[in-house]
Amino acid sequence: IPDIAERFPCSWFSSNPVHCLRSKHIYEHSPPCDYYIAGKEHTLRRNPEIGCYFTASKEEAEDYSKSPSIIATLSMMSRRGGEEP
Repeated sequence: IPDIAERFPCSWFSSNPVHCLRSKHIYEHSPPCDYYIAGKEHTLRRNPEIGCYFTASKEEAEDYSKSPSIIATLSMMSRRGGEEP
């Protein structure tokens, strides 16, 4: 199971808020089982002692200022009858 838990962030443990609260406040795990939020997988901390094996790094944000805006591209396409520029 650890090999599967290393690849998938959402598990019964990380998706159960009561389990995560118990891990932190009753059992005082260090680090506790973090609650899974889609898109925030990088916030989950690894703790093999309690079955939390997933880790991820935060992805870099895309810089859209260097690319043409989607609105400008769609506008040009609509003027040309749907053909890409």
